[in-house]
Amino acid sequence: MAPKTTRKDPEKGVTWNENLLKGFPMTAAFMARDQDSFAMIFRRFDTLTARSLLYRQSQIAILEAKLKKKDEEDSVVLSEQLVISAASWEDFENYSTDPDIPEPLRHMLKERFALALEIQKALKEYRMYMDLERIRQELR
Repeated sequence: MAPKTTRKDPEKGVTWNENLLKGFPMTAAFMARDQDSFAMIFRRFDTLTARSLLYRQSQIAILEAKLKKKDEEDSVVLSEQLVISAASWEDFENYSTDPDIPEPLRHMLKERFALALEIQKALKEYRMYMDLERIRQELR
């Protein structure tokens, strides 16, 4: 194997190894050395990005429908804990694990609380991806 030779790129302060493996190592080094960044060409995966966002929208719509169904069920049950949980996140969280609440009601509250957490997580991820996509569009 030939000895590796390196030289310093004075404009970028990057050390260039001329004996890199062909493929990603050499291509990445070449792209990094490009002073004007003309070589920095990457796929945007627009179709996959759009599809992923549509999947996320569909997922959130399903969660929304589940929550609406739970709300309709709650309007029939009308227990004190359900009414309080509808107005207080802290009580909602506490009631969902409170051993003093009868099991059928605690199970209902636990299911609803888990659904609320799942919705929060899905919305957070969706909004993050939407923000990233908006920024990417602005950079075009």
